Amino acid sequence: MSDIEYRNSREFRGLDGQSAPKGELLEGVFKQARFDTRFYEEVQVYEGGGGKALEPPAGKEADFDAWYRDEHLDVLSKAPGYVRTRRYELVNGTTLDRFVRVEPQVPRFLALHEFQGDVLPWKELAESAQTEWAKRVMGGVVKEEVGWYALKREYAESEWGSVGVSK
Repeated sequence: MSDIEYRNSREFRGLDGQSAPKGELLEGVFKQARFDTRFYEEVQVYEGGGGKALEPPAGKEADFDAWYRDEHLDVLSKAPGYVRTRRYELVNGTTLDRFVRVEPQVPRFLALHEFQGDVLPWKELAESAQTEWAKRVMGGVVKEEVGWYALKREYAESEWGSVGVSK
């Protein structure tokens, strides 16, 4: 989405999932599940997958960012199959827990590390967290989510339709 404010537009709010679900879906799915919607702003692309969302302690964000920029990404970029890292900062989020809106308790920063191949370079990933700076930064993390994702399909831009396009 080229303009994150688009999420507040009538067009975006009119997309499926933005309106109340039918009764059977409400009872059968929405009241049994938790949905997290998050909007992140890109803060860095480093090219030289897993994803990791982190929350450093208040007041330590500058050290966290410097560690990523000045050490961590350089170390990761030397791992076999490394493609790129995209880093984001949370703009806002919504959580529906059993169809009740609650304040999301999610980490503020997200990094998506992309690798090619069938196996992640576990040894190198572990080593990237063993420097003194990494131990200091990661030792103070107050929230963390880790996920591993495999690419199933790439969509051509022509398939996106007009979502996010200004008229």
